[in-house]
Amino acid sequence: MFGVGAGYSTLYFPKILSKDAKWISIEHDREWFVRIKKINHNPNVEIYLVQPNRFPWTDRYKDGDLHDLKNYVNFPSKFGKFDFILIDGRARKYCMIKAHELIRNNGVVVLHDANREYYHEPFKLYGHKIIFRDFRKDAGGLFIGSKKLNIDAIIDVDRHRKLWCFINNLGKAGTRILKV
Repeated sequence: MFGVGAGYSTLYFPKILSKDAKWISIEHDREWFVRIKKINHNPNVEIYLVQPNRFPWTDRYKDGDLHDLKNYVNFPSKFGKFDFILIDGRARKYCMIKAHELIRNNGVVVLHDANREYYHEPFKLYGHKIIFRDFRKDAGGLFIGSKKLNIDAIIDVDRHRKLWCFINNLGKAGTRILKV
């Protein structure tokens, strides 16, 4: 299992995996890396600091492009293939492309904040995919993709689509209420 961006998912998801599962995460920000490393007590979690090649970010979205984070994007290659990759860090578009190279045929890639249109180009690489969107444009949304595994084999897509719509409608209503 691999995580791009060592956030709270690095602390949470390994707890629900089998005891022999290994979770590897990378983080680009030294301060955040130190913080997560201090509160991680799971011996099956490895967290690596992979600092940017260049900063500030040069792309127009301030996400970091391939030249800004080349070492970060390429870092997971040294571990081989993965069954699961969660992308919730920087240079997500380029990490999606790299994930396609590194995911096993029946593995799954998940992208957080998939509503952001500039992340969508690599979606075409995945033979099986679904995107759950919500009312936000620059945050939220979830992409789940695989090379060969039908997404219906791992989640009840219809049930999740209905739940996602329900939650999305609550968010829209909440947003309208906050604007009054």
